Amino acid sequence: MSVPGPLVGPPLTLNLAPQKSVAVDDVRRDLRQARREIELLKTMDPFRAAEMAIEIQVERMRVVEAITARDAVVQRLNDAHVSIRQKTAIIDHLELEKEDLRRRLLMKGSCDEEYEEEKTKAGSEIDRLQGIIKALREDVKLLKEIRTDTGKPLTDPPPRYEEGKANLNSMKVSLIFQNEMDMVTASKTELGSVPFRVLREGSASSSDVSSLQTNHALSPRPQLSMQSTFPAGNQIIRHPSASDEPEHRISARHSILAVLPIPADIPDDALKPILIPAPFTLHEFLGNTTGSLKNSLANYRVFQQLTTSWCPQREEHGYLLTPVFKCSTNPRVATAHRWTAVDVLGKMNKPTGELIYYDFPSWIMPISLQPSWKECFYNKDGKWYYAGVYKAFRLEDLNTKEWEALSNETTQLLVKETIASRKNTSPQNFYETSQLYAAGALKVACVGLQCVGFNDVLYRTICAQSGKWRASADASPGAAAGLGSGAAWNSSVLGDTDGVGTIGDGTTKTTGRNASGNENVSVKSSN
Repeated sequence: MSVPGPLVGPPLTLNLAPQKSVAVDDVRRDLRQARREIELLKTMDPFRAAEMAIEIQVERMRVVEAITARDAVVQRLNDAHVSIRQKTAIIDHLELEKEDLRRRLLMKGSCDEEYEEEKTKAGSEIDRLQGIIKALREDVKLLKEIRTDTGKPLTDPPPRYEEGKANLNSMKVSLIFQNEMDMVTASKTELGSVPFRVLREGSASSSDVSSLQTNHALSPRPQLSMQSTFPAGNQIIRHPSASDEPEHRISARHSILAVLPIPADIPDDALKPILIPAPFTLHEFLGNTTGSLKNSLANYRVFQQLTTSWCPQREEHGYLLTPVFKCSTNPRVATAHRWTAVDVLGKMNKPTGELIYYDFPSWIMPISLQPSWKECFYNKDGKWYYAGVYKAFRLEDLNTKEWEALSNETTQLLVKETIASRKNTSPQNFYETSQLYAAGALKVACVGLQCVGFNDVLYRTICAQSGKWRASADASPGAAAGLGSGAAWNSSVLGDTDGVGTIGDGTTKTTGRNASGNENVSVKSSN
């Protein structure tokens, strides 16, 4: 009988050490399980033990495979859950868009119905108005035929103050110089007169200008020219020229000015200068006038040398140059500057003092002409003259070639006026602004000047007032008249009042400290 050898098989590892965290029942159960296994091993055949070990190993592999499969399933379920949540969010968003589109379609349908209803109402209203207009046109046509048959003119001519006392009976004239009438009548024969057209050394050579008949009757206001008067406002009058060269564009402007009529009440070529005793200026003189003259000159305009040009055919008309844009400094931030567009006609369209209104039974003065009267003055050889009443209108702006053709004095004056409201200016600012003009980024406006009348009463009253000033200055040479409270001019224009040249054939003759050889004559506003 052979003795069986030792049992061959995988070593058994029994962890019989009690753990602190295991309960007593668990320990007892483990001990019973260990005893059963020991008994089983004692009675087990060695070959059976090897087979059991193999089976155990196979079972372990199956368990690992099952766990791996379980993890894969869990991962797929997780991915499916995330995908489902995303698709649910997309579906909710699409549902909201669907509701929004449905609501918009409903609103559009209601709006279309309202639009159609309004369109129908508007169409019926248009038809009604067209019928009224058609009926009115027929009435106007019938009235024209009736007046033509009777031989009466369609429109009455504008009234003239010089036509006689018969026409004066139909007028109600509000005079602004009634207190000065006696004084003006007595001062008719004052000495000292120069030709009226002192802005050029020769008289007009055109036949239409030389054939004008002037009127010496004293008018309470200038007789305005009602024909060929350009409309007020910023509407630009185009002047087609042969090319963009400066001489062609200037000739085109002069051709526009040449067709404007000359007022019939301009006196002959003899005007007295406004003699102001030194060291006073015209602005101080006009600011210290008394009576109704003080109220009538609340605003006026001064024509000077470098930015004004006069028409050689009809020298009463001309045009001035002024910046379209101006630079100013923010009052709160000294380093912040802004560019603003300028109303180039605003200064000329503001009336000078109070206006005179007439009451005519069959003719009414157009309202558009009333605010455009502007009393203007000019300087010649250190003496001041009253130019007349002017109306402003827009011509085409200067192009870059015309800017280059201007004199240095003119361009410097325009640049200075452009940045006059800017603080802390430097030569670099002047240079940059001039370059902007040269490149065409900044524009120079051309404002046409049409002479629409000559206020003879104002002219004689100013001459009489200057005589009082001279007498007062001779009586008390040490006394200096202060600025009156009625002065409405800008002190910035003082000091540049002696540089007005003579306008001849398109060139200026130098007579002052600001004189130059350019055709342009400067203008500075007094308001």
